[in-house]
Amino acid sequence: MVVHGCGIRVSELTRLGWSKVNLAERTVTIEARTTKTKTRRVVTLNDTATAWLTPHVRKSGTVVQTVGLREQLHKLRAAAGLKRWPINVMRHSFGSYALSEWQDVARVSYQMGNSPQICKRHYEQIVTKSAATAFWALRPDSDAAGKIVPMKAAANV
Repeated sequence: MVVHGCGIRVSELTRLGWSKVNLAERTVTIEARTTKTKTRRVVTLNDTATAWLTPHVRKSGTVVQTVGLREQLHKLRAAAGLKRWPINVMRHSFGSYALSEWQDVARVSYQMGNSPQICKRHYEQIVTKSAATAFWALRPDSDAAGKIVPMKAAANV
């Protein structure tokens, strides 16, 4: 789910294969057939997304195992003490924090596969600049393995 740090929709993420993640180039290619808008886009992995994604990259298979995904997210939500976890909530967080940090509607809208108008309407001035800076500074601890709730590993790793 780390790829949500890029603004990718859940529907796009569940169809995303590791072959479309290029860590060397720091990109994720979202093919037109998997997007809501039927338009191909190449999403940039920023430092934060790269730091969280790197330990989980595989050579093949799907990025997210959809079998049991709902149950896994329910467990994460409960462990975090959240009552709700709206669909695409991590994507929406990305939009709010990215727009606050970058101050670039065109960049954020392309990254998310949205129009600039939608981006402005939904994400502008939602979070402060200091909150965005703190969000993008989040990195996994060196001892994070004991703190992260494991998701079911892909069978074809």
